[in-house]
Amino acid sequence: MRQDVWKKAARDLVYMQGQWALWVVGIMILIYAALQLFSREPDLEAMSAAAFVFQGATIFMLVCGILSCYGFLPMLISFGLTRRHYFLATAVSALVLSALMMAGAAVLSVVFSLAFGFGTGGALAFAESASLLQVPVYVLIIYVYFLAGWLISLGFYRWRMWGGFPAIAAALLLMAAMEYVWNFNTPQPFFTFLSDMNQLPAAGLALTVTLLLAAGVTYGIRAASAAVPVKVK
Repeated sequence: MRQDVWKKAARDLVYMQGQWALWVVGIMILIYAALQLFSREPDLEAMSAAAFVFQGATIFMLVCGILSCYGFLPMLISFGLTRRHYFLATAVSALVLSALMMAGAAVLSVVFSLAFGFGTGGALAFAESASLLQVPVYVLIIYVYFLAGWLISLGFYRWRMWGGFPAIAAALLLMAAMEYVWNFNTPQPFFTFLSDMNQLPAAGLALTVTLLLAAGVTYGIRAASAAVPVKVK
């Protein structure tokens, strides 16, 4: 049915980008294992595989976002999809891809902890320390990085230089906001004025800010892409 077209497109995008993600995660895991075996850096020895993969996943999703207009918009329009279908397929596939990457990294964290003792305290401590609860936060943050890349791509695609450079500035501000709100090594809230109190209010505030930023940027991208001129070869 017509309303299911974007869902098929989303599955295709997940499959396409998922193949790239497998290479990225695979290489990151190999580097992580090598560093765990040969490095004596305390911070690295305490880092889980999920936290390590997260560092590379932010850059990967940023690049996928930058490809979203020049690479995927003309292709999907040429297949008969509308701009609304393109938006839905791109947004949903990016969120699914973010979840799959971090869920796989979380599983590998448990495996590495249980089998080799990588990370602090083994698999049980990994779960009890709420590291698994941090995975949804990782997913949200790398999805925001995708939105930053998507914003840049849309700015250049629709308005060329006049919109591209302001879009870069906006994307940099968005990523700076993520840096300000979250300490990416844990992640842990930045808000130091709550550091001597229970961390839950700070975490809730950081999560609220992140969700509001993600929703605002997503709405802006939807509005800007609704009437974007598309060149189909």
